[in-house]
Amino acid sequence: MSAIRNPTELSADIMRTWSSTSLGSRIVVTGTEVQSLEELSNHLFTPLGALLAIETVIKVRGHISSAKCLDPNFQPFSDAQVVCLKTIQEFMDTLDHTIPLAWIHLGHGDFEYEMDGEDEEDGEWGADYAMLSNGEDEGDWIRTEKISKAISESKGSDSILFCILPVCKSSHSGDVLQSNRKVLAIHATELGSPPDGSSQLLEMQHWEEPARISSVKVLSDQYRNDL
Repeated sequence: MSAIRNPTELSADIMRTWSSTSLGSRIVVTGTEVQSLEELSNHLFTPLGALLAIETVIKVRGHISSAKCLDPNFQPFSDAQVVCLKTIQEFMDTLDHTIPLAWIHLGHGDFEYEMDGEDEEDGEWGADYAMLSNGEDEGDWIRTEKISKAISESKGSDSILFCILPVCKSSHSGDVLQSNRKVLAIHATELGSPPDGSSQLLEMQHWEEPARISSVKVLSDQYRNDL
């Protein structure tokens, strides 16, 4: 199943599927110089909505937990932890041994065309590709397909509940990640280049309400089946 891109896609069936999925406990934030949730909360350049996004991830996981609670083998989730890393490369290195609950990148994004030829005048348009800044600043770019490949090849059976990319031209990176079988949902809605990621982060609140409705329906359906 492809990752969903819009909170309106959440349904009882999807919540049932997610309730049988193994999820981690770490919310990894990349593209920031801070080293903790406390520093992230107080940092001057933390975009508005970053804490809302973290809160939404935890709430949605809580609704998934509610959908799981009728399972006799139900095991409660571990407490969520926020881990801040300077670069995506550091995040990719951790994928060798653990999959996060969510990944939020606060750096930059872009989308370019590759030229088939030595220069633009003689070359022809080739493949297009999405990319994300490795860290907080532009310049050191990583193609999103490389990041997606690292996620796909990661060890373990856990899935990433959310990939949240509040960066310029994020929708293109979302397109790359959408077919990744280890990613359940992606929030990456921008085609242009806004001044910061606040608007995309504030949109995260829309993921919580459909999840609450869907999780309640899952429980109600199961309850009626047991009667």
